Amino acid sequence: MINITNYKTKEIKLDILKVSDWFKDILESCVNNFFSNKNLFTKENISIYSFDDLSLKTNVTKNIITTFYVEINQPANYKVKDSKFKFHFFKNDDILPDLYLTLHEIKKGIFNSLINNLTEEFVLYEKKQSIFIDFNREVSDNVIQTYYFEVIPCITFVNRNNVNGVMYYTDNFKEITIDYPKISMENFALKNTRTNNKLLETVIIFKNILLKEHKYEEIPFEFVETLCFNVPDELFMGTFNSAIFKIVNYMRNIGLLNIKTIDGQDCLFTSKYKSFSLLYAKKILKNISDFVSKNK
Repeated sequence: MINITNYKTKEIKLDILKVSDWFKDILESCVNNFFSNKNLFTKENISIYSFDDLSLKTNVTKNIITTFYVEINQPANYKVKDSKFKFHFFKNDDILPDLYLTLHEIKKGIFNSLINNLTEEFVLYEKKQSIFIDFNREVSDNVIQTYYFEVIPCITFVNRNNVNGVMYYTDNFKEITIDYPKISMENFALKNTRTNNKLLETVIIFKNILLKEHKYEEIPFEFVETLCFNVPDELFMGTFNSAIFKIVNYMRNIGLLNIKTIDGQDCLFTSKYKSFSLLYAKKILKNISDFVSKNK
């Protein structure tokens, strides 16, 4: 029998919530500073929110990246190419929007604003679709704690079902990501409530099994969360040990190609705009299944 208590632990970085809230305030100030002389945009067009292990409370290690989406929703920034672009909203998955102020210019502007306003404790570098920041903070005498942040500038995206998400992409448009972080957070919270918090606890247990028993250095965010999210609610009921076996049996036999993303808008392993490695998923499932089978 699995000693569940051994796998429900979480390593929390000192003051991570306080530091994340503090950085969000700095980010909001830098974003507002960049847009302050852009007459087309107002504060109401911009929303900043996080979506990551920390916001879902599925973090188990200290080395997490706090991810902030900077969502820009200004329809007048779209150059209308066709009458089917009603209200200037971008609705066609296969056509990229033509913007007056491009996403590349927005990302570069936010990056420069952060450079101009952050102190020497911060290290910034640009990635293809986002901005990464390392923040080194002295938490006690000669003890430095590093916090990691990712900032993703993105534009509001409305899919064919009139569901709002976000879109971001590389400068050459070769890598396009369409995501629905707000819906994912809502869906995960609702299912966790329906399962009496067992969804959240199961994700944490499975992550710890991979980290402690199979020596994974890290686990990509949303991977275990999505696999567990696709398990029917009723399998989480009963004692935790019996639920774990039922969940693993279900996951072992599920058709992975049919697994939906947490937002419910796409398939996890066949998506054109947000896909994960099928081989990696099979490896994760085998590792979890093998451990559970040995500890019946």
